[in-house]
Amino acid sequence: MWINKRLPALRRNEGLGYLIATGLISVAMLLTLFFPELPPFVTIYPAVLFSAFLGGKTQGFAALVIGFVFAWFMFSKPEGRLEYWEGVSLIAYLLVGGLMLFIVGLLDEAVRRLQNERERLELALRAADAGAWEWSPPDRLTWDRSFAEMIGVDPASQESSIELFMALVHPDDRQKLRGTWENIIGNPSKKDEYRVGRPDGRTVWLENSRAVAFDGIKHIIGITQDITRRKENESRIMELMREVAHRVKNQYAVILGIVRETAKQAPTAEAFEAQIQSRIAGLAKSHDLLVSGDWIGASIADLVKAQLEPFCTTARCEVGGPSVLLRPMGVQYLGMAIHELATNSAKHGALSVEEGRLKVSWTIDPAMPDGYLLELIWKETGGPPVQMRAASGFGIQVLEKLAPRALGGTGELSFAADGVQWTLKTDDSSIASYSLQDRHGRT
Repeated sequence: MWINKRLPALRRNEGLGYLIATGLISVAMLLTLFFPELPPFVTIYPAVLFSAFLGGKTQGFAALVIGFVFAWFMFSKPEGRLEYWEGVSLIAYLLVGGLMLFIVGLLDEAVRRLQNERERLELALRAADAGAWEWSPPDRLTWDRSFAEMIGVDPASQESSIELFMALVHPDDRQKLRGTWENIIGNPSKKDEYRVGRPDGRTVWLENSRAVAFDGIKHIIGITQDITRRKENESRIMELMREVAHRVKNQYAVILGIVRETAKQAPTAEAFEAQIQSRIAGLAKSHDLLVSGDWIGASIADLVKAQLEPFCTTARCEVGGPSVLLRPMGVQYLGMAIHELATNSAKHGALSVEEGRLKVSWTIDPAMPDGYLLELIWKETGGPPVQMRAASGFGIQVLEKLAPRALGGTGELSFAADGVQWTLKTDDSSIASYSLQDRHGRT
């Protein structure tokens, strides 16, 4: 622990390293002077070794040179000569000291590579949202920095322990996790999912992805992965599937109603096929708007324009009103109503002649009587003389009953001399949001 934390910081300060080397070699020389009976270099070798270990190879080499100069003056005669064995001792000192520096260099390289591999492993674990731990049964648990970060523990101030870990595990998952840990000795590959309540208030999902036993069953090393995002995605997918199933059922009910009512009114199989294709196509346009809006809803302006597109040109049809976002059910039924009106107008009404005109407008008024909020008016002008249609027709049923009921309001269909007018009033049950500011558009 000291080597990992303190030694690298000490090595980065070269000045401090030289100071340590100077102090060590000075102490060694003083000991040699005060205790001349000590064997040669017995104090200098440790000074060189510790200077290299604490300061680095450069500082160790400096200590080696200083020790050599000191020994030269200690061994040499007044005239500067050295005896044979004294020279051999100095050479041996240089060789042994150089060997120590070489070994320290190899140790430094090994530590550097180990540190690099450790950092790479830590980065890989972080990239995989995983952490490593080691369990020594029955009650000793340690973990790495990645695991500590996953469970929200500060590794510098909180020591790893099985008590600390189990205190963070969600109460509903503790018993299950204890059983997993008891069975992991015989089945290290067993996976399990559990929740951890981090000190910062977040709850994370973890999975013991893999565990390997070594040294018999005295130690078990495992990898745990943070699967919170996967669990959240699974939850969203399940909610989406339930929502889709609900919407599909509603869609089937709408389609079934269209088929049933169309079949009642169609005089021939060919007429039934043409009418059902047209109505399903109109329903599909509303569905496309809902899909593009993530099934939150669609604006009345977009809905009306999409349904009128096959029948109208910009010069003949005016569409305008405030920004109103309808809920999905309202989009489908109002789309059906607009489609029925547009189809009838193209066949018999204002859109069947060049001089015919159409205006679709709506207003929002919170003070409207009877609790209504929205009023939409379809008004045709300039068309051929209007003929009253059968009150039991599918289009009449949609305009006066089905659509108003689905949107929480009333529908009134009138046949003026110059064209059909349909007035829809609804409450806020089918409205997701609205703005009182008037926004006009044309299609």
